[in-house]
Amino acid sequence: MEPSDFPTRETVYAKIRADLDQYGWSLISSIYRDELFTHTVGLSWSYEHQEIELIGLNQEIAAMLLNELARRVVNGEKFHSNCHFEDIVDGVDLILVENPIDPQGTPMTNGRLRLVWPDENNLFPWQKGCEEECLIQQWFPDSTMPERDTCEAYALLEQATLR
Repeated sequence: MEPSDFPTRETVYAKIRADLDQYGWSLISSIYRDELFTHTVGLSWSYEHQEIELIGLNQEIAAMLLNELARRVVNGEKFHSNCHFEDIVDGVDLILVENPIDPQGTPMTNGRLRLVWPDENNLFPWQKGCEEECLIQQWFPDSTMPERDTCEAYALLEQATLR
C-alpha cells in the first residue's frame, strides 16, 4: 500500500467516534514490521474490560475475531489471561494471554489481552516446534510499551532455546 491509500487522520477519528457512539468499541489497525497489528479501543471505557489485540492476521479475519470477542464482552462475558476459545473458529483453539512469550509469566502486553492462535500442528508460539510464521505473535507493536525492544529480544532468545 502506498501512503496515499491510507485514510486521513480525520477520517479515522470520525470512524472511531461513530463506532464508539454506536457500539461502545472500535478497531484500530496499524502496520508493525510489515505485519498488521489490530486492537480494540473502547472496551475499557464502555465495559470496564481489558482491550484485546492480535498481530499477524489479515484485516478481515482480525476484525471477525476481535468483533466476536467484543460482542461477547457487550453481552456480559469477562475474559482474562489464559481464556481458551474453541467455538469461534471450527477446529482452532484460540487463547487470550497477557504474556505471548510465557502465558504463565509476568504480564507484558501493556494491560491488553493478546489473542493468540496455534500453527497448523496446534502448537502455540511458546511451544517447541511452533512454525516460524506464528512466532510474530510474540512481537510487541504497542509503541507505548516500556522496554519493548528488551521484550522482543527476550522472545527471540526463548524461541532459540525451543528450537
